[in-house]
This record gives sequence, C-alpha cells and structure tokens, in this order.
Amino acid sequence: WRMYARSTNACPPHHVSAIELRARTRAGPVIVISPAEFFGMDRSHAAEQAIEAAFDDSHPVLRDAHRPYVASVIRRLLGDVELVAIEGWQIEWSVDPMALPPLDRLHPLSERRIGSFPASRPVVETGGGR
Repeated sequence: WRMYARSTNACPPHHVSAIELRARTRAGPVIVISPAEFFGMDRSHAAEQAIEAAFDDSHPVLRDAHRPYVASVIRRLLGDVELVAIEGWQIEWSVDPMALPPLDRLHPLSERRIGSFPASRPVVETGGGR
C-alpha cells in the first residue's frame, strides 16, 4: 500500500489549445494546416515553436525572421497554390477523459485569430554587381 499511497493519478487538463495555420489563397479557399502537418508528428513541438514565433508581436525581430520560413514551408506543402496570406488561430477544446475520443476536434470551444501576414515571397538581395 505504501507504493500506491505515494502515487497520484494523472488527469488530463479540462481544456487544451493549439495554434492552427490557415492559408488564404488567391482562388478563394482557406486551407487549414496543423503543426503536425507542418513538420510531421515526430517534430510537431518544433513546428509549434516556429509557428508561435511567427505571430509573437512582443519579439518583432524574431517574428519577422520566422515568417518567411513559415510561408516557405506552407508553399512546399501546398504546391502550386497561390497564397495571399497566412493566418494564425488559437483553437481551444474541452477535454472529457471518459469520452472517446476525449476531445472533439471538429467542435472547438473557441477560435481566436492571433495574427496574419502576407504570404508574398521575400525579396532576396544580392551583394550587388560590379
């Protein structure tokens, strides 16, 4: 009993959230991209960090450095789609540990736009000619 008395049961949080990317296209449709799609499930934490940095207005230098990278990864994922803007959305779900599945991704509690930026290709400056 001493072994069991020291342990605590882990309960999931009541709410979970994630940042979702929404790519606006010239043709009209909005394409939703999750952090797992951005880099793959095994590197979703790294993707979340890059995505969060791209919308972090408290660090403008870091934000501006991440935005072209995020846009280039999205362009690579989507192929020949002409992107207009990339939006970041904070999505929150309720968790019910007794339900299967424990959260319903199709019915979030809230969706809040945290920012957007143009998806135009960055201008690459060369060192100048002779």
